[in-house]
Parts: sequence; C-alpha cells; structure tokens
Amino acid sequence: MTEKTADSLVCDCAGVRRHKILQLIAQGVTTLERIEDITGANTGCGSCDAEIRAILDEPVEKSHQ
Repeated sequence: MTEKTADSLVCDCAGVRRHKILQLIAQGVTTLERIEDITGANTGCGSCDAEIRAILDEPVEKSHQ
C-alpha cells in the first residue's frame, strides 16, 4: 500500500491532492458535495469517492476563522 502524504494525488481526473482536501476541511468544508463543488474532485470517473470520504472521516483540527 502506498503511503498517504499531504501531496498524494486523490483525484486523477481533477488533479486534486490530499493537502487541498485537508485544507478545505480545516476551513470548515465537511461534506463530499462541497468538496466536489470547490475542487471538481469525484466528478469525473468517481473512483476517488471512497478515499475522499475516508479523509472526511479522519480527525482534523478545524481552524477558528
């Protein structure tokens, strides 16, 4: 299994990396639909759906903006 780093590519179709999704989550984006809207991830072939959902389920400290 490949190690998941902040620079790991999550969505090949839209070129979205893990750090972008983590950044959005830290800013309060907490749904798959919003991540899709903002990044375009999971809107092509859909094969990254499970990985994005797994990232959403990870404990992440939210920023207080």
